Amino acid sequence: GMVNDLLDLARIESGTYELKIAPFDINELMIRTLLTFEARVNAQRIEVDMNFENERTLVEGDSAQIAQVVRNLVDNAIKFSPEGGKLTLRIRVEKGRAVVSVKDEGEGIREEDLPYVFDRFFKGEKAHTPAGSSTGLGLSIVKRIVEQHGQEITAASPRGEGACFTFTLKLYEQQNRETRARVQRR
Repeated sequence: GMVNDLLDLARIESGTYELKIAPFDINELMIRTLLTFEARVNAQRIEVDMNFENERTLVEGDSAQIAQVVRNLVDNAIKFSPEGGKLTLRIRVEKGRAVVSVKDEGEGIREEDLPYVFDRFFKGEKAHTPAGSSTGLGLSIVKRIVEQHGQEITAASPRGEGACFTFTLKLYEQQNRETRARVQRR
């Protein structure tokens, strides 16, 4: 796993990976990705709350790369969720961008660790990471992918409220025009 993660990171950072930008529905991608974790979600009796502002949210990006971002964030959220906890997936539209959030109800990230969560090999407090379950590269890869799309990702962890990772994606231009036209007609 670590070798693959390092290769992914090297490929992204070297700029040799060319994004395959095309419109796709981020809502659908989130649902499809979540379904791949169904067994783990059920085993931990995690409640899933999907809060999507629109029925469809068309964005521009490399859907395979964004699927990797979502997979990593959902995997971490499940890994750090307590049994019977809640996983919240949220997508809203703001200023021409989709704002995508993945939030868990785990112990969260210590305030002093928060600035480093996207650093290569950073694992935070060792006690919170199941033995051998992390290379410490996943969030670093996620950040590079989001940045390669010209977007941003942030992490928040209010004390005792779990962790929330939020990233943005550019809305598909056609959707932007349709949304503006609807607003102007009102």
